[in-house]
Amino acid sequence: MIPILTGLAAGGLHVFSGVDHLAALAPAAVENPSNATTTGMYWGFGHGIGVLIIGGIGLILREYIDLQQ
Repeated sequence: MIPILTGLAAGGLHVFSGVDHLAALAPAAVENPSNATTTGMYWGFGHGIGVLIIGGIGLILREYIDLQQ
C-alpha cells in the first residue's frame, strides 16, 4: 500500500510542479482559455494510460526477471 500512495503523491506533485507540463500546456491555455480544460484532461488521460501500460508491463515482467540475486 505504501508504494501505491508514494507513487500517487509523487505523480500529483509532478502534475503541479512539473516544468514539462507547464511549458507544454501554458501556451495552449493562453491562446484558447475556453479549450484549456479539455486539453488538460486529454493530456492527463494520455499520461494516465501511459503509466498504466508501463506499470502493467512491469508487473508482467517481474514474474520472469529475478531481481533477488
